Amino acid sequence: MAKIGGFSLVEVLASMAILSIAILALGALENRSLDNLHQSWVTSVAQNQLQNISEELRAKPAPALASNEVEKWQSQIKILLPQGKGQIKTGAKNTRVSLAWYEGTQHLHEVAYI
Repeated sequence: MAKIGGFSLVEVLASMAILSIAILALGALENRSLDNLHQSWVTSVAQNQLQNISEELRAKPAPALASNEVEKWQSQIKILLPQGKGQIKTGAKNTRVSLAWYEGTQHLHEVAYI
């Protein structure tokens, strides 16, 4: 009697297990890359907001900057950044502009311009 070739049930189960682990790993990798993409986007938005207000400060020094312009900038930060807060502190020689926001429940991010 001739032997018929093919796969055994054990070989099929082993290959299915390996394939399922590979698919789960790819899903986790995609999830992590989306998290990194979001974090990069938020950081880019924060840098743009700092640049916008610093250009305003160069045009008009901090004492001359209207409070409604600062409030408008702070409200934009609250909308664009997760739990975002912006501050402008004027010293004797320089002005410090800082932004802070939270990524989920992880940790505080802060960017400052002096």
